[in-house]
Amino acid sequence: MPRISALTFVVTAIMSSLITYGCGGSKPARFYLLQSEASDQRSTSSSDAGDIMLIGMMPVSMPDYLMRPQIASRAGGHRIEYAEYDRWAEPLHDTIARLVSHDLEEDLPGFWIVAHPWMANLELEYRLNLELEQFDLYEDGSAVLKGTWSVGAGRAGSWIGYGSFDLSERFEEEKKPDYPVRVAALNRLVTRMNRQLVEEVRAFLQTRSER
Repeated sequence: MPRISALTFVVTAIMSSLITYGCGGSKPARFYLLQSEASDQRSTSSSDAGDIMLIGMMPVSMPDYLMRPQIASRAGGHRIEYAEYDRWAEPLHDTIARLVSHDLEEDLPGFWIVAHPWMANLELEYRLNLELEQFDLYEDGSAVLKGTWSVGAGRAGSWIGYGSFDLSERFEEEKKPDYPVRVAALNRLVTRMNRQLVEEVRAFLQTRSER
């Protein structure tokens, strides 16, 4: 009988602790997702299904310090700070790859963007590689996006097109840190990067078609 009472006490104590933890005082996390600012309506094209060409989107490369759910900010010097409760809703490299694919497909009629990994039977005309060097928030109220893009022939051919981007956005916070304001600035940077990519990839494809 004493053993049963002791067991009952332990179970009750554990349940009370869980209830206290759940109701008490742990601040809930807030999750953010970058979104395309392009039109949701796809560009129409007179191309027949047989004229569709495929561009393979390779996994987006970015520094390791960005490969975590907490939103990172540069706090001066060599220090990086991670938000305790403000986090990305999915891996950042997956979000950016999806937005790049969406915006390119919207504005390059006749091309479909296919995310990696690619099925073995897909005949890719080109593959697109995107490498981010910075996707940073600074305490002085600036957001920075730097990186490079390259286009390769087919699934594994030589690299035949290159470009780079160096973009910045200002943001203002009524109180620091204001993560909705910061994420909005990062979102604007991705939109500008995608617009630049569209123009430069379009020019590259046009040059190729004229050969």
